[in-house]
Amino acid sequence: MRIDELRAILHEEAHDLGGTDPIGPQARAAAVAERVRAGSARRHTARVAGIMVAAVVAVVAFVLGPTLVPGPSPDLVGPEEPMVQGPPRLAGFPMPTKLTVANAEYSYVRSEQVDQSQEVLRVAVAPSNHRQVLAWATSFGSLGRTLVSVDGVVVDRRRAGSLEYGVRLAPGVTHLVVVRVTSPVPGRNIGLAIYGPVTF
Repeated sequence: MRIDELRAILHEEAHDLGGTDPIGPQARAAAVAERVRAGSARRHTARVAGIMVAAVVAVVAFVLGPTLVPGPSPDLVGPEEPMVQGPPRLAGFPMPTKLTVANAEYSYVRSEQVDQSQEVLRVAVAPSNHRQVLAWATSFGSLGRTLVSVDGVVVDRRRAGSLEYGVRLAPGVTHLVVVRVTSPVPGRNIGLAIYGPVTF
Protein backbone atom coordinates (compact mmCIF):
# COMPACT_ATOMS: atom_id res chain seq x y z
CA MET A 1 0.00 0.00 0.00
CA ARG A 2 1.23 3.46 -0.84
CA ILE A 3 2.04 5.98 1.88
CA ASP A 4 -0.63 8.45 0.75
CA GLU A 5 -3.30 5.70 0.92
CA LEU A 6 -2.13 4.77 4.44
CA ARG A 7 -2.21 8.44 5.47
CA ALA A 8 -5.77 8.80 4.12
CA ILE A 9 -6.93 5.72 6.01
CA LEU A 10 -5.40 7.01 9.26
CA HIS A 11 -7.08 10.35 8.77
CA GLU A 12 -10.43 8.72 8.03
CA GLU A 13 -10.07 6.41 11.04
CA ALA A 14 -9.51 9.35 13.30
CA HIS A 15 -12.69 11.04 12.06
CA ASP A 16 -14.76 7.85 12.22
CA LEU A 17 -14.07 7.46 15.92
CA GLY A 18 -15.45 10.91 16.49
CA GLY A 19 -12.45 12.10 18.44
CA THR A 20 -14.29 11.58 21.77
CA ASP A 21 -11.71 9.28 23.22
CA PRO A 22 -8.09 9.46 22.43
CA ILE A 23 -6.97 6.45 20.47
CA GLY A 24 -3.83 4.72 21.47
CA PRO A 25 -1.15 3.98 18.91
CA GLN A 26 -1.78 0.23 19.15
CA ALA A 27 -5.53 0.55 18.59
CA ARG A 28 -4.96 2.92 15.71
CA ALA A 29 -2.40 0.56 14.13
CA ALA A 30 -4.78 -2.40 14.57
CA ALA A 31 -7.63 -0.46 12.91
CA VAL A 32 -5.40 0.52 10.02
CA ALA A 33 -4.17 -3.05 9.61
CA GLU A 34 -7.79 -4.28 9.58
CA ARG A 35 -8.71 -1.78 6.87
CA VAL A 36 -5.69 -2.77 4.82
CA ARG A 37 -6.65 -6.46 5.13
CA ALA A 38 -10.24 -5.70 4.14
CA GLY A 39 -9.16 -3.67 1.07
CA SER A 40 -6.68 -6.33 0.05
CA ALA A 41 -9.34 -9.04 0.43
CA ARG A 42 -11.78 -7.02 -1.72
CA ARG A 43 -9.17 -6.56 -4.44
CA HIS A 44 -8.23 -10.25 -4.32
CA THR A 45 -11.89 -11.28 -4.56
CA ALA A 46 -12.44 -8.95 -7.53
CA ARG A 47 -9.38 -10.38 -9.29
CA VAL A 48 -10.50 -13.97 -8.71
CA ALA A 49 -14.04 -13.16 -9.90
CA GLY A 50 -12.65 -11.50 -13.05
CA ILE A 51 -10.48 -14.54 -13.79
CA MET A 52 -13.44 -16.88 -13.26
CA VAL A 53 -15.68 -14.83 -15.58
CA ALA A 54 -12.97 -14.77 -18.25
CA ALA A 55 -12.51 -18.54 -17.93
CA VAL A 56 -16.26 -19.18 -18.25
CA VAL A 57 -16.48 -16.92 -21.31
CA ALA A 58 -13.51 -18.68 -22.92
CA VAL A 59 -15.04 -22.13 -22.31
CA VAL A 60 -18.43 -21.05 -23.68
CA ALA A 61 -16.79 -19.49 -26.73
CA PHE A 62 -14.77 -22.67 -27.34
CA VAL A 63 -17.77 -24.98 -26.99
CA LEU A 64 -20.41 -22.88 -28.75
CA GLY A 65 -18.16 -20.88 -31.07
CA PRO A 66 -18.61 -23.04 -34.19
CA THR A 67 -22.39 -22.83 -33.86
CA LEU A 68 -22.42 -19.08 -33.22
CA VAL A 69 -20.04 -17.98 -35.96
CA PRO A 70 -22.05 -17.22 -39.10
CA GLY A 71 -20.97 -19.25 -42.08
CA PRO A 72 -22.40 -21.02 -45.08
CA SER A 73 -24.99 -23.58 -44.08
CA PRO A 74 -24.56 -26.93 -45.84
CA ASP A 75 -28.13 -26.58 -47.08
CA LEU A 76 -27.53 -23.07 -48.43
CA VAL A 77 -24.25 -23.58 -50.28
CA GLY A 78 -24.60 -22.11 -53.77
CA PRO A 79 -23.83 -23.97 -56.95
CA GLU A 80 -20.21 -24.14 -58.02
CA GLU A 81 -21.13 -23.17 -61.57
CA PRO A 82 -22.62 -19.80 -62.53
CA MET A 83 -26.41 -19.54 -62.23
CA VAL A 84 -26.73 -18.39 -65.84
CA GLN A 85 -24.82 -20.59 -68.25
CA GLY A 86 -23.42 -19.01 -71.39
CA PRO A 87 -23.21 -20.87 -74.67
CA PRO A 88 -20.59 -23.64 -74.85
CA ARG A 89 -17.63 -23.60 -77.20
CA LEU A 90 -18.60 -24.97 -80.60
CA ALA A 91 -15.85 -26.78 -82.54
CA GLY A 92 -13.38 -24.84 -80.38
CA PHE A 93 -14.98 -21.41 -81.00
CA PRO A 94 -16.64 -19.47 -78.15
CA MET A 95 -20.24 -18.89 -79.11
CA PRO A 96 -21.73 -15.43 -78.59
CA THR A 97 -24.70 -15.11 -76.26
CA LYS A 98 -26.46 -12.86 -78.80
CA LEU A 99 -26.33 -12.27 -82.54
CA THR A 100 -27.65 -9.43 -84.68
CA VAL A 101 -28.90 -10.45 -88.12
CA ALA A 102 -30.84 -8.14 -90.47
CA ASN A 103 -31.22 -5.53 -87.69
CA ALA A 104 -32.85 -8.07 -85.34
CA GLU A 105 -31.28 -9.46 -82.18
CA TYR A 106 -31.26 -13.18 -81.42
CA SER A 107 -30.17 -15.06 -78.29
CA TYR A 108 -28.58 -18.48 -77.94
CA VAL A 109 -31.03 -21.39 -77.58
CA ARG A 110 -29.14 -24.66 -78.06
CA SER A 111 -26.31 -26.34 -79.96
CA GLU A 112 -25.04 -29.73 -81.09
CA GLN A 113 -21.62 -30.98 -82.11
CA VAL A 114 -20.12 -34.14 -83.65
CA ASP A 115 -16.68 -35.36 -84.62
CA GLN A 116 -15.94 -34.94 -88.33
CA SER A 117 -15.44 -38.71 -88.55
CA GLN A 118 -19.26 -38.85 -88.67
CA GLU A 119 -19.04 -36.68 -91.81
CA VAL A 120 -22.35 -34.84 -91.27
CA LEU A 121 -24.29 -33.19 -88.48
CA ARG A 122 -28.08 -33.42 -88.85
CA VAL A 123 -30.34 -31.38 -86.56
CA ALA A 124 -34.13 -31.18 -86.62
CA VAL A 125 -35.28 -27.70 -85.60
CA ALA A 126 -38.75 -27.55 -84.10
CA PRO A 127 -41.18 -24.97 -85.43
CA SER A 128 -41.19 -21.58 -83.77
CA ASN A 129 -43.63 -18.69 -83.85
CA HIS A 130 -40.70 -16.43 -84.66
CA ARG A 131 -37.81 -16.56 -87.09
CA GLN A 132 -34.69 -18.39 -85.89
CA VAL A 133 -31.05 -17.99 -86.92
CA LEU A 134 -28.31 -20.59 -87.41
CA ALA A 135 -24.62 -20.41 -86.50
CA TRP A 136 -22.19 -23.17 -87.42
CA ALA A 137 -18.51 -23.93 -86.92
CA THR A 138 -15.83 -26.38 -87.94
CA SER A 139 -12.61 -26.79 -85.98
CA PHE A 140 -9.68 -24.57 -86.85
CA GLY A 141 -7.49 -26.40 -89.31
CA SER A 142 -10.37 -28.29 -90.94
CA LEU A 143 -9.90 -29.08 -94.62
CA GLY A 144 -12.16 -28.48 -97.61
CA ARG A 145 -15.40 -26.55 -97.45
CA THR A 146 -18.34 -26.44 -95.06
CA LEU A 147 -21.76 -26.95 -96.65
CA VAL A 148 -24.94 -25.95 -94.82
CA SER A 149 -28.29 -27.11 -96.14
CA VAL A 150 -31.82 -26.46 -94.89
CA ASP A 151 -34.55 -28.87 -95.97
CA GLY A 152 -32.30 -30.27 -98.70
CA VAL A 153 -31.25 -26.90 -100.17
CA VAL A 154 -27.63 -25.73 -99.77
CA VAL A 155 -27.84 -22.26 -98.22
CA ASP A 156 -24.15 -21.61 -97.44
CA ARG A 157 -20.82 -22.89 -98.75
CA ARG A 158 -17.58 -21.58 -97.20
CA ARG A 159 -14.05 -22.64 -96.48
CA ALA A 160 -13.90 -24.95 -93.44
CA GLY A 161 -12.20 -24.02 -90.17
CA SER A 162 -14.25 -21.04 -89.02
CA LEU A 163 -17.36 -19.87 -87.16
CA GLU A 164 -20.14 -18.45 -89.34
CA TYR A 165 -23.76 -17.37 -88.85
CA GLY A 166 -26.62 -15.62 -90.57
CA VAL A 167 -28.92 -18.23 -92.16
CA ARG A 168 -32.48 -17.49 -91.05
CA LEU A 169 -35.23 -20.11 -90.75
CA ALA A 170 -38.87 -19.49 -91.64
CA PRO A 171 -41.23 -19.50 -88.63
CA GLY A 172 -43.96 -22.08 -88.09
CA VAL A 173 -42.16 -24.93 -89.90
CA THR A 174 -40.00 -27.86 -88.79
CA HIS A 175 -36.61 -27.73 -90.52
CA LEU A 176 -33.90 -30.31 -91.12
CA VAL A 177 -30.49 -28.66 -91.02
CA VAL A 178 -27.40 -30.53 -92.25
CA VAL A 179 -23.81 -29.32 -91.85
CA ARG A 180 -20.99 -31.27 -93.48
CA VAL A 181 -17.33 -30.85 -94.37
CA THR A 182 -16.12 -31.90 -97.81
CA SER A 183 -12.80 -33.23 -96.43
CA PRO A 184 -13.51 -34.46 -92.89
CA VAL A 185 -10.62 -34.83 -90.45
CA PRO A 186 -11.25 -37.23 -87.52
CA GLY A 187 -10.62 -35.53 -84.18
CA ARG A 188 -11.96 -32.20 -85.43
CA ASN A 189 -15.56 -31.12 -84.94
CA ILE A 190 -18.64 -29.85 -86.74
CA GLY A 191 -21.08 -27.77 -84.67
CA LEU A 192 -24.43 -26.07 -85.12
CA ALA A 193 -26.13 -23.52 -82.83
CA ILE A 194 -29.69 -22.22 -82.95
CA TYR A 195 -30.60 -18.69 -81.91
CA GLY A 196 -34.11 -17.40 -81.22
CA PRO A 197 -35.49 -13.87 -81.00
CA VAL A 198 -34.64 -11.91 -77.87
CA THR A 199 -37.72 -11.67 -75.66
CA PHE A 200 -38.14 -9.30 -72.72
